[in-house]
Amino acid sequence: MKRTIDLNEMIANSTRLRERLGQNPIASAIVELVSRLRRISPADVEMLADGHREQDNELVDDVLTANNIIK
Repeated sequence: MKRTIDLNEMIANSTRLRERLGQNPIASAIVELVSRLRRISPADVEMLADGHREQDNELVDDVLTANNIIK
């Protein structure tokens, strides 16, 4: 079963969480991570979601590194 993730909703929820927690560093990190995820190109999102690619860790790492999600 596939799920659709609404990144705009995730950002709104994590921003509200950060505000409620008084600029909590964990909530701030979540907001930053979701913001970075939004910047991944649609083609890269499709590649990452491809079931045949789930075992290709090096390729996934390359995409995440290229999009500044991980270093």
